[in-house]
Amino acid sequence: MYQTDITVQVKEETAKQHKLQANRNLSVIEKATKDADVPCETLCEIIDYPYETIIRVAEQKDAT
Repeated sequence: MYQTDITVQVKEETAKQHKLQANRNLSVIEKATKDADVPCETLCEIIDYPYETIIRVAEQKDAT
C-alpha cells in the first residue's frame, strides 16, 4: 500500500488553492479574448488524469 505524509486536509486545501489560482488565470485569458473579440470557453477541473477531461470535452464539442 502506498502511503504519504500528506493529510487529507492538506491535500484538499492544496487543491482548493490550485483551483483558485487556475480560475484567476482563466479570468485573465477570458478578458484578453473578450478584448480581442475572440470566442473563448474555459473549463477548470481537478482530476488525476487530464486527458480524460480533454477527450470528454472534445467529444461533447464534436471536436474529434
